[in-house]
Amino acid sequence: MEVVLEGTEGPDRLFGGSAPERIIGLGGDDTISGGLGVDTMSGGAGVDTIDFDYTGADVDINLETGRALFFNGVLERIFSFENVVGSTGDNLITGSDDDNVLYGNEGNDTLIGGLGIDSFDGGAGIDTVDFSYTSADVDINLNASDGDGPTGATFANGVFESIVNVENVIGTNGSNVITASNAAARLEGLGGNDVLNGSFRADVLLGGSGNDVIDGFGGADTIEGGSGNDTISSGEEADAGGIIFGGSGDDVIFTSGELTTRAFGEDGDDRFFGVDGQTEGPTDDFFDGGAGNDFMNGSAGDDTMIGGDGNDVIADSTEFDDLDFGTGDDVMTGGAGSDTFRFRNDAGRDTITDFTQGEDLIDLTAFNESFDDLDIQIFADRTEILLEEADPGDPGSLIVLAGFTDTLTEDDFLL
Repeated sequence: MEVVLEGTEGPDRLFGGSAPERIIGLGGDDTISGGLGVDTMSGGAGVDTIDFDYTGADVDINLETGRALFFNGVLERIFSFENVVGSTGDNLITGSDDDNVLYGNEGNDTLIGGLGIDSFDGGAGIDTVDFSYTSADVDINLNASDGDGPTGATFANGVFESIVNVENVIGTNGSNVITASNAAARLEGLGGNDVLNGSFRADVLLGGSGNDVIDGFGGADTIEGGSGNDTISSGEEADAGGIIFGGSGDDVIFTSGELTTRAFGEDGDDRFFGVDGQTEGPTDDFFDGGAGNDFMNGSAGDDTMIGGDGNDVIADSTEFDDLDFGTGDDVMTGGAGSDTFRFRNDAGRDTITDFTQGEDLIDLTAFNESFDDLDIQIFADRTEILLEEADPGDPGSLIVLAGFTDTLTEDDFLL
């Protein structure tokens, strides 16, 4: 039998029990908590709050549809509420077109606003605020220590929505500027040309579509540019284990910090730069161009650079480097220090601009040939090494040592 519990025309706090109940707030700013029964609750007039703090269950609470769905399949109907207090479990809380205050409570919660002016408080746990319901441009700042005032979202029309105790952000389908708090964050730009600023922790930064600017700042970050022509920086305090994926489009990627961040250009004509001078020691770079015609410029550390597909230009600085030409017609400059130039058996026509005998090595292990099998020709301004017997009309794989005219020996190769 359903029990009916009614409030007054003033502000009430109404608590259900274990039986199925219909709870009606009537007038005033009411707080209603259903209890252990399967309830139907209505806030009535006023600014009312539905409160699930009594349970540790995971709940999907939606003020727009008037539904609260528990993880075990129990469905409660909720009407005329503006504010939500979530359970102590993991909640998905969706607001309405009214001005909502959404509080996640404990657990790892996701908070989604609506067309009103909303306030978000994730509470304890690792929480997410989701703005994917709108295409508006927005500046979302979760970092209270940057001196720019309270944390929250400032829309292009000047509307401000407060955000506290939230670590992760899903942006709008417009252009976003999203700045992480001091905690590890997951920031997703979605559509538009976004700016994502990570923390000094291990962040996940996803640009989505559009031409994005992403700065990891520090930590062992995972950064994905997505589609579009993106500019990505690992940050000067990058830690070992960080990884960057440029995605499709023509991307510009900067890595710095004493510990290696691996960077993969994937599709497009990408540019890679290793940046020294921001930490106590040199940066060790790992660049993989992927498809496209890429440019790579390493730093003073021990670098590994892989050209991948396409016609690539690889220029390095100093120290001990491992340079992989990949496929296509590539140009490499090892710089000072001892370099290993690695070639694949479909390398194309490749050029080394600064081969230094006694320091550098040419790695031909992929060809399974002996030194006596190599076709080496010395010209006035270069040395050429022909690899593989060419099919009729096929020039084969060719290595050009620009400016090198001395006699090569077996000690110059890894075979």
